[in-house]
Formats: sequence, C-alpha cells, structure tokens
Amino acid sequence: GAREEPLAIQFADLKCTDRPQCLDLALKQLFGWSDSTAKIDVTDPKLLAAKAHARKDLEKYRAAVEKGLPAEETLLVKAPFDTKDSREWMWVDVHSWKGKVIRGTLESEPEEALDLKSGQTVDVNSDDVMDYMYKFKDGTFYGNEVGKVTRPELFEKAPGGRTRIRR
Repeated sequence: GAREEPLAIQFADLKCTDRPQCLDLALKQLFGWSDSTAKIDVTDPKLLAAKAHARKDLEKYRAAVEKGLPAEETLLVKAPFDTKDSREWMWVDVHSWKGKVIRGTLESEPEEALDLKSGQTVDVNSDDVMDYMYKFKDGTFYGNEVGKVTRPELFEKAPGGRTRIRR
C-alpha cells in the first residue's frame, strides 16, 4: 500500500561531511562514476581568449542564480583549487552567488587537491573562474568555451546556438 512517511537509504560506511557530499558518494556507490582530467597550457593565447569570452558570458547568469534557476537547468563554473605545487581546475554546480562568492557543490573528482572530495560544498571567487556551462534538461548547453578549444572533437553544434557532447 501507499506509505506516507519517507523512506531513507543509509550507507553506514560513507565518510562525508555534509548532505550534498553524502548524496554524491551514495549515488557513486549505486551507479558508478568516471571522471577525466587533462593537463592544459594556461598561457595558450587561444585558451586565454576562450577564458575571457566565458568570463564575460558568465555574468549574464548572475541574476538567474540569485533569483533561482529553473529545476531542469544547471549552472556550473570551472574554478581553481590549490594543490601542493599548483592549481587544479574543477567543475562546481552553482547554488548561490553573492558578491564575488559563488557557492556550490564540487562536481569533479579531485586528483591533487587531496583535502577536497566530490560532492563537497565549496566557495569560489567569481574573479577566478575559468569557464562555465549553463546546462539544459535535453543535455545541450551554453559555454564550456575552454573545453571547445582544448578538446574540440568532443563537441557538436545543437539548435538555438547551444552545444552538446558528440555521441
């Protein structure tokens, strides 16, 4: 029969610090996970132009974030996180944006930033963002300008000026 009280699935062995991180780890245990990284030359002129374009476009989404994004749309930003020797750039799912502080859930799996875990809530400075993706329910998106420069073979044009990952 119908059950009025909510059901809860618990993973006793999860080592997490907040609810979003616990959910992320639980979903990875249930469905698996893969992530990829690439070393890039952050001084490449094409990459710097893509970064400048992305940062200019990102500002268009500030008001939408402050108002609250539609449930089927997501804004991600690629932000730097310090490592022992340099920086690691990772995707953050944006939840709020106040002043220069963007708060969200770390979507990437850190390789070198060992004090971070995917699913963790993080704050980043909007001035430090390298790229963004505004994603729609159908899998298309605006942005990922740096990705289009570093790995153009992964992308294809979609209707409405959007992009999608090549199948």
